[in-house]
Amino acid sequence: MPQRKSLAEFINSLFSRERVPHHLKAVALTAHEGGLGYRLSARVIQALGTPISHTAVWQWQQRLDGQPLPLRRRKRKRLAADETTVEIDGQRWYVWLVVDVEADEPLAFHVSHAQTIFDAAVVLRQALTWCTNKPRLFTDSAPCYRRASRIVGMRHTICVFGPQSAAERAFAWLEHHLQRLKRAYCKIPVDNVRNLLLRWVSARVTLTMWVRATIS
Repeated sequence: MPQRKSLAEFINSLFSRERVPHHLKAVALTAHEGGLGYRLSARVIQALGTPISHTAVWQWQQRLDGQPLPLRRRKRKRLAADETTVEIDGQRWYVWLVVDVEADEPLAFHVSHAQTIFDAAVVLRQALTWCTNKPRLFTDSAPCYRRASRIVGMRHTICVFGPQSAAERAFAWLEHHLQRLKRAYCKIPVDNVRNLLLRWVSARVTLTMWVRATIS
């Protein structure tokens, strides 16, 4: 587990400038993680007497892309995997997520242009880097998971309710914001969309995990 125990301390390590105090960055990002949009999150900070724009909140979140998650590698019992789609400028993109069922922790994510065995195997391998064992995998009936689970050596169970709902809950906080990206990314060349989506999901998952680590 990383030594930094709070989101505020984590943010303090990311930003060298403090034109806006770091604790206010933490407040804005926590408000955004809780469900407020960028504009409303900015208004929270404005109400505290510091003028900022909604673009600043977006930029602060994007700084979290690629930063370490507050996770540790350990034995895990059950993982759940799922994917959702977002259509941007006529192109369908798949966003994949793997979650630890017991801890309710997102362990891995992936963005692809198709729903293939290869993409399922990629995100499962990422999740296994946080495991000292091979947990049982729970998914819906999408055929790509059966073959992918064999490739990575995981036992696989198909279910609609129960453990599988852990991944669906994880998407509940992600999907609303994903749909907003339809407008934000609609004029961006297709070749750039995947990288932008991947960076956004990375930043979003990192933010959520650090907020949870702070309040847990």
